[in-house]
Amino acid sequence: MTRYYFHLVNGYEIIRDRTGIDILDLEDARAEALEAIQQFRQEDAASAARCQNWRIQVTDAKGNIGLTLELSDVYFHDLEPAECGRIPAQG
Repeated sequence: MTRYYFHLVNGYEIIRDRTGIDILDLEDARAEALEAIQQFRQEDAASAARCQNWRIQVTDAKGNIGLTLELSDVYFHDLEPAECGRIPAQG
């Protein structure tokens, strides 16, 4: 198992995941990130719709980026950055 961290990034701000979760590999990390995005969309669709310009960067404990998911690629629209810090924490 490897500890991965799911940071929110928009080019100007980074909202760091300081806890992370232990998972098997980057494929599982991608699934966890997509699940968190889906959960966020279900819990607060209005805020989720404003997160278009944000992305989730998945890193290991050393900060190496394993993958990046553009929130706009998972069907977000009309971002307001201040609201994106409310994505539910995983772990």
